[in-house]
Amino acid sequence: DSASMIEIRLLPAPIAYGTLDDQDSAAVLLAESGGGSGTFIVLAVVQAPEGTPVNVANAPLGDRVQVQSLAIADNQITVEMLAQGPDDPMCCPSQQTTQVYELQGDTLALVDETTSSTESGSSASTL
Repeated sequence: DSASMIEIRLLPAPIAYGTLDDQDSAAVLLAESGGGSGTFIVLAVVQAPEGTPVNVANAPLGDRVQVQSLAIADNQITVEMLAQGPDDPMCCPSQQTTQVYELQGDTLALVDETTSSTESGSSASTL
């Protein structure tokens, strides 16, 4: 039964390349679906310290968020996306969100998040 199966897909874009913890790294997106209406987007870091690519850390970004860009710079990953605002239905995210992650061992830690409403143009930092 498809409702009990979890499907995980590697999304083709966006992908970012750079250096995290002195290792060549790629930041990629995974889409997880369990058969319901939700599609959960996950940020994943891939490194190849011994020549074989390995998923070293993940961070959930949200249900049906729309990632616009990924970048790796200064040992951090920046994610720009549309996420659900307080009044948005799950299908239709409209809140511009920028999240910054750092690789800390085998964990992706959220170190900064900024949101702005596309309707009012206001901005707030939540961390």
